[in-house]
Amino acid sequence: MLDAYRTDKQAKEFIAYIAGVYHDNLQELLNSCDYFCAYCDGSTDGTNSEKELVMVHVLVDYYPKIKFLKLVEPPNTKAAGIFQAIGSAFRDFGFTNMEYTKKMIGFGSDGANKMLGERQGVIKLLKEEGQAPWVLSVWCLAHRIELAVKDYFKDTYMDQVTDVYNLVYYFYKGSAKRNREVE
Repeated sequence: MLDAYRTDKQAKEFIAYIAGVYHDNLQELLNSCDYFCAYCDGSTDGTNSEKELVMVHVLVDYYPKIKFLKLVEPPNTKAAGIFQAIGSAFRDFGFTNMEYTKKMIGFGSDGANKMLGERQGVIKLLKEEGQAPWVLSVWCLAHRIELAVKDYFKDTYMDQVTDVYNLVYYFYKGSAKRNREVE
C-alpha cells in the first residue's frame, strides 16, 4: 500500500495539497490581521529572468512571524515593474487593486534606488499610487552589512582572493565538458 505513495505523481499531488493549505492559512492570516510589513528582494535565475521574492512580516498571537508570500516575475526591472509584481503577489491572496496597502505599515528591501528611492523607487509608488503615505521604508540589515564588509576589505588582499574565486567559477561555468556532464 505504501508503494502507491512513492511515485512522482503522488509526490506532486502531496506538494499541491500542502501548498494549498499554506496558501489558505496565509490568506486567512493576512485578511484577519490589522497590519503587516512586506519585504522584497530580487534575483536573476539561470535563464536571466528577474524574480522578486515577496515576504510578509505579521504578528501571530503577539509574536512576529515572517511568511513567504510569493515568488513573482515582474514585467520589467524598473520600480514600476516591481511595484506591479508586488501587487500581483497580493492579488493572489485575495487583495484587490491597492487594498493591501491599507494594511501595510512597512516595506523592506535592499538599498537600491529602484526600491527605496524617494523620487522614483517602489517606496514612492507605494506611498503615492498605493495611497499609503504612512508606509515606512527599511533598508535590509543583511544588505547593509554586506556593503560594509565589501567597503572594509576594498583595496586589500581580499580583492585578489575574490578575483581567484571568480576565475575558478567562470572557468567551470564556461567549460563545455562540464556543461555536458551536468545535462
